Amino acid sequence: MSSPFPGMDPYLESSAHWPDFHFRFINYLSELAQPDLVPRGYFATICERLVLIDDYRAIIPDLAIKAGPESATPTIVPQATGVLTPVEIIVQPFQERQLYLEIQTATGEVITVIEVLSPTNKRPGNGRREYLKKQLRVLESQCNLVEIDLLRGGKHTVAAPLDSLAEKPRLSAASYLACVHRGGIPNRFLLYPIMLREQLPKIGIPLRAGEPDITLDLQSAMIKAYDGGVFQLRINYQGVLSGKFPFKDRAWIRELAASITT
Repeated sequence: MSSPFPGMDPYLESSAHWPDFHFRFINYLSELAQPDLVPRGYFATICERLVLIDDYRAIIPDLAIKAGPESATPTIVPQATGVLTPVEIIVQPFQERQLYLEIQTATGEVITVIEVLSPTNKRPGNGRREYLKKQLRVLESQCNLVEIDLLRGGKHTVAAPLDSLAEKPRLSAASYLACVHRGGIPNRFLLYPIMLREQLPKIGIPLRAGEPDITLDLQSAMIKAYDGGVFQLRINYQGVLSGKFPFKDRAWIRELAASITT
């Protein structure tokens, strides 16, 4: 039941599948990290925040949203005689449940924050504004920040500046990216380029200063999330791709997708 792709499956970016995959991926990241953390006095904790999304284009399946507050009754503005009267509608904002990981001590001290970016983090609107505010708070603290971006769509969002990626050919050619910032060390980032045609990497997750990192295997979490969600039977591999890919990559994606039989 494995994905036809060696690493990230680009069809998972669809709004029909991403919320479920995102939940499962974060859960498996936590499970994979725990055996290395517990003997050292740390724990991986799944956390959540509710973000009010004001962009109606960001609407995703009901599994991942909660209804927002009701608004006043829509009004109809009178028009001049002979002019068709328009009907006003007001699109309701909604609350998106966003999951992330924290590595904590037994006393609850947060050592590292691990974010797996969602589409609303990368699209203009309140979801992105709230994410960038949190990103800045973590960067200004002594906490470590790990950001994993497995989405082709949307704006550059990880903390490392976009123009710094152009200086390294492999970074600029990457389809996806993981970014690690160690707390208390400003302006320094460790970047893991994630190539479409390669397996997802193992990345170092920092703990307290002076302590060795633990290693997190993104490919293992990807496989567990894909298989656990039975996505091979749910994805329409002849359907439309959500992410933006160069022409040569799209041809390669279509070739692998054509090998799937459900």
